[in-house]
Amino acid sequence: MKGDKMKKLLLGCLLVLGLIGCTNSQTAALVEQQNAEVLALQQMRRQILLRPTRNAQELAYKKAELKMIDDEIRATQYAQYNAQQIQSQKTNNAVKGVITGVGAVLGTAATIHHITR
Repeated sequence: MKGDKMKKLLLGCLLVLGLIGCTNSQTAALVEQQNAEVLALQQMRRQILLRPTRNAQELAYKKAELKMIDDEIRATQYAQYNAQQIQSQKTNNAVKGVITGVGAVLGTAATIHHITR
């Protein structure tokens, strides 16, 4: 009977850790998508830089476009950083919850074992 409870407890822990892994892979996909967006924006930036300018008006327009692209790259990288931080915090909280739950169950089992001996 003791072995069955332990097996159930371990299976529950593995299930929770498996769910944590699924959320991490979702975050990894999001981060990869944002990386692709940054690469596309950088490619656009290179194309703008290579475009020739013939007068001051074209130069001003080119600078405005570059500023807009740079702002977009910065915003994407900031969102990516925040997503990674939030996911790390969620993972840490879930692991702490599992460890606390296991400790509580083991403590209760030890107490019951001690009382019923």
